Formats: sequence, C-alpha cells, structure tokens
Amino acid sequence: MNSLKVGASFHSSVIQLIDRLYPRASQQTASIILKAYFTQNADVRRRITLEALGNLDSLEKKVTRERARQILFKFKNQDLPKEFKLLQQGIRHDDKLLVENRRDLLNLIEVIKTICESLKSYSLPVFADRVQQDLKDNSLIDSSLYFPLVVELADSVSIETDFDIYDHDGYRIILKKGSNQDHFIKELIMQAGKIATHMGGVYPISKLYNPDWHRNLPAALNYIDGEINEQYKIDLLKTQSDLILLNNERYFSFVERDERISSMLLPIFKVYEGPIPKNTLLNALKMGLTQRFMSKPNSQLREHELEIINESIEAIDEFCTRTLLLDAVNEVMRMPGQKIIEALESYEPGELYEAQINIVNEIRKHGKPIPSMEFGKLYREVLNIRESFKVSLYTYPVLYYKEGAGRRNDYYKTLDDVYETNKDSPKEIAEKTFTDEDIKSLYDKLKGIAYDDLPVGQLRIEQGLLRKYLIDQSLLASKHGSKCQICNKHYPKDLLIAAHVKKRSLCNDNEKLDIKNIAMLQCASCDKLFENGYIYLSDMGTIVINEYAPVTQDLSKELSQLSNNCCDYYDGSPSRLSYIQFHRNLSINRFVKVNEGDETA
Repeated sequence: MNSLKVGASFHSSVIQLIDRLYPRASQQTASIILKAYFTQNADVRRRITLEALGNLDSLEKKVTRERARQILFKFKNQDLPKEFKLLQQGIRHDDKLLVENRRDLLNLIEVIKTICESLKSYSLPVFADRVQQDLKDNSLIDSSLYFPLVVELADSVSIETDFDIYDHDGYRIILKKGSNQDHFIKELIMQAGKIATHMGGVYPISKLYNPDWHRNLPAALNYIDGEINEQYKIDLLKTQSDLILLNNERYFSFVERDERISSMLLPIFKVYEGPIPKNTLLNALKMGLTQRFMSKPNSQLREHELEIINESIEAIDEFCTRTLLLDAVNEVMRMPGQKIIEALESYEPGELYEAQINIVNEIRKHGKPIPSMEFGKLYREVLNIRESFKVSLYTYPVLYYKEGAGRRNDYYKTLDDVYETNKDSPKEIAEKTFTDEDIKSLYDKLKGIAYDDLPVGQLRIEQGLLRKYLIDQSLLASKHGSKCQICNKHYPKDLLIAAHVKKRSLCNDNEKLDIKNIAMLQCASCDKLFENGYIYLSDMGTIVINEYAPVTQDLSKELSQLSNNCCDYYDGSPSRLSYIQFHRNLSINRFVKVNEGDETA
C-alpha cells in the first residue's frame, strides 16, 4: 500500500464499512457518530469526547454520553467482529462474491496491520502524539489519519497487539499490554513533584525515578526505571500545567510547588535593595540548599544531592527569572522579581535569618570585609547569637558569604560587596550610566525629527537613537551584547532592534518621545512575532501566545519556547502597562477580525 494513501484509505474504507453495516434510516444516528469518531483529523489537539459525539450538529436528535458510548462499543465488540467472521468464512470457502463485497473491510485490515507493525519498533511507554509525528515524518501516514483510532480496531479484527492505549487528561499513552497504568503515569507524576520539592524546586530529568538517586522511592517505581526513556519522562512532565522545563529540557520544576528558593530570596532582598551579582546570589542559594543535605545520614545519597545542586545553578537562575522570583537586570546582575516584591510587603524573617540580617548590618558598619578571626568575636560578643545557629552562620550563610584562601585568610563579605553607608549601591550606580542630561539630549534629537512623511533616513536615525538608549540601559555591567527582552537570549548589539510596544504609526508625538517606556530590545525573530501579533504581554509581563493567530507546526514549536517567559520591560508603571494593553488588544483584534471575515465568506 502506498504510504501516503494510508490515511485516505482508512477513512474511505471505514466510511464504506459503516454505510454498509448501518444502511437504514433508523441507524443514521449510529452511522453519523461512528463516522465522526473514526475520521477525526490528526491536527485536532483534543480528541472528540463522548459528550461532543452526542451533540453533533449533523444529528437530527441529540443523544446522551452513555448512548454514544454504547454505539462505539457495539461497533467495536459486536458488529465489526461479526463482519470479520463472515469475511473469514468467505476466504475459507473461496466465496469470491462474499469476499469482494467486503473489500472495504479487507482494506481496513491492511491499514491496521501496517500501523500495528510499525509500533513494534518503539520502546514503551511512549506518547501517541510522538509516534504520530514520527509516522508522518517517515511518510507512513498523512495528516488526515490519527493512528490510535486505527489500532483501536485491532482486537475487533483479531489482530494481536502487545500494547494498550490509555487516555491521560486528553493525551494518549501507549503502554505494554497488562501494565499498571498508574505506575507509569499518575504515580510517576506525583513522585516527580515530591522529588523536585525535596531538592528545593529543580531536578535533572536524567536522574528522575532512578532508585540509586532517591530516598524512599516507592517499591512500585523501583522496577520501572530501566523501562522508561528520557523522552517519555519529558513528555509525561509536559502534561502538567505548572511544569517548567529548564536548561534545554535537562531539568524540570513545578511552579506551584516552589518553597525553599523563595524562602531564601525573601530575607536576601529584605536586607539588600539590589541588584546583586548573579553568581554571588546563586552561590548564596546553593549554600542554603547544601546545608539542608549535609546533616543527612546516607553519605552516598547526600553526595548525589550535593552534585545536583552544584550542577543545577544555571537552571535555578532560569527558574527564578521565568517565575518572577528574580528580575534579570542584565547578564550578570539580578534584582527581586514581581513575586518577591509583592511578598516582601508582609514578610517577617524568622530568628535564623534575623540573625544573619544583623550580621550583614555589622559587616557594613565595619566598613570592609570582616576577617574570619574577628567574625567569631562579632558572633559571640556583639550580637550574642544562639550557639545552635553556629553552623548556619559560620559555614552555610545565605545573606553573606565567606571568601579566601584558608581559615586565617578568610573574609566574610556582603552579597553586594557594599560596606560604607555613604557609598552608592549597585542600583544607584546602574541608574547613573545614562544620565538625565543624556535623556534630555536624546529627547531633543527626537523632537527635531519631522514625523509626518518621515523618510527612511530619519527613521533609521530614530531607531539608532532609541536602540543606543535601550542598550546603554541594559548593559549596566557588560560591554558586550545585550539580551532580547522577549526570548531572553543574548545577541551582539547590531542584531537587536528598538521595537515599539505600541505600534509607532499609532503613537502620538508625545508617545513617540516617551523614550523611557515606548520601546524594548528585541531580536529580529521576536520583533516579527511581536509586531505581527503572534505574541503579546500579560498585565504581569509574561509572554502570551495569541490563540487566535494561525500557526504552522514549526512556528508552534518556536512559540512554545516563549510561552510564559518573563519580559523585564514590564515594571508596573502605568505608562508601560497602557502600552502593553494597547498592543494586546491590537494583536487579538487583528486575528479575530480576520477569522470573522473568513466565517462570513
């Protein structure tokens, strides 16, 4: 059978078969429901439900969910098996007329055998959507065929299979026949959440469900580690709405289950106004996570956990910025994100962090880093802190850090490395990199540009001025390129664009001169997606995919990488929020009107 005709062959065969088995007017309800079910298009994200089958527009009279289920059951378990037996009898008795009258069933069986045979090459469990894509890529099927509907009929025509297909929240998963689906689905998801929380929020996918790397892993899960591949782990985790995949899908985390990381960031930004050097801040989080595992009795497991902490620092940083716990000022500096800012309003530190805050204040009063030999005196005599806090304050502090070549040459330092009370903080230094005089000069240059019938040359001048301003604002600690504020990837300066948030042609003169707020830095790809309305920003500054925009499969993959990214253009100001909302409404209405026009036509 020609590979690319498999989809068309299945649909035409199953339609002919249904018409032949249900010819009477009284059987039209069953005929309509069965055709709708077995000819579902593979591009539909969610398979049609029993409720939807019972409420099809083509039905003269709606039926219940139970009635729709009964129709499907009767076809697969009674009518089709009966028809298959008749075909077998015709073949055995060389009844050519009987066999020829069932040519539709013969074609159907050939398609079922072709698909079932192709599944033997897969390591189970595997998601049906992944197999679907592979079959399309290999030209075995076309986009009109959804293969699980084909193999659903295998038992009806006595084709033996060694797999079962289960539905999980709208996703279909192929498991070995007789497998306990809870072990491979619900229990794995539950355990993934527990493991991520145990580690402080972030965990490598490659170590997930490996009993050598976990304490108290349920016995039911121990035996399946060797049976599941890494791609299945990723696909399974992707079914969870609060999942974040990090560091090119090497790590995962669940947003709604973050506890330890935010509990450390709150006291840090209680005492520091920010920004704080990225590496220093992440090392502080590392210290806090490390202390928790140093007291564990099992040395092998402890080493595994410490190894993960050491290797996952960049993933933790990505987690914090994407969940609005941190705001990436630039490549090397971090400030509190929106969630931390909001939580700080009611935050009161516990006794341990209160002690660390007091130590930070004493180090600042000292005017310079405190030698480790003097730190003990400060700890015991000046602050009179409880002895039970000793390990946390000496060895694993979170709000300050120890640096040096050895015990007598170590120094305790603040995270921002600021000590004198009259010294500018990193935030103040950062804000001075582009002065009010610079802004006034830029404003005057832009004001001198005639916006009516603006020639290309002047447009380039405006773009160049805006881009220079935005880059100078973002490069507070780096002379190299800056980042696109949509995808958060770093590019050389000449590959970035000053993209207007509110479409430039729709801005009045005052808005065009609002250089602090009207534009953001974007790479060429994100600029096109943003300008044409495929993405927009939420009121919290996260990237949202425009559900009304038509997308191809390749574009869908690209957009999925941007979804829920944190855009640091958003700062809570009314001006920026108004531009965000204007762009969002423009983006949505652009495609809604197009869709309405198509429907009218």
